[in-house]
Amino acid sequence: MHMFENSKSRLDAISDGVFAVVLTLMVLDIKVPKTLTIADLYATGFSVVIYFISFAVVGQYWTFHQELLHTVTQPSTNFLVLNFFYLVFICLVPFATSFIGDHPGSRISATLFAIIIFMVDLFQFILFRSVIGEQPKKEN
Repeated sequence: MHMFENSKSRLDAISDGVFAVVLTLMVLDIKVPKTLTIADLYATGFSVVIYFISFAVVGQYWTFHQELLHTVTQPSTNFLVLNFFYLVFICLVPFATSFIGDHPGSRISATLFAIIIFMVDLFQFILFRSVIGEQPKKEN
């Protein structure tokens, strides 16, 4: 028996907790308009559209992450560390989408968003490869 055993339930809990906080924080970027001018209503509508897009993106990552964790029975320490790197970049998605919302059409905001999404995808890929590599081989 190992002195430290990595808990699957705690892995699920921290991952779900991070996703829940990220999904909740994104709504805070939607500001109530100070006036009911067309410009203010348009800006609020634009913020709502950005919110829906970012919620859908993070929700899709959560769905894939649940699929991934469903196959994990005893996470390795390496898997836990990789998962935290994945979650770090998930946490940056609201910032990146907010940055795009504040600077639509900006190459810098688009590039930052692309880099963050690339890093999320990279760590998601590494996590999936890690799980696939740990699956027992079927004998013929």
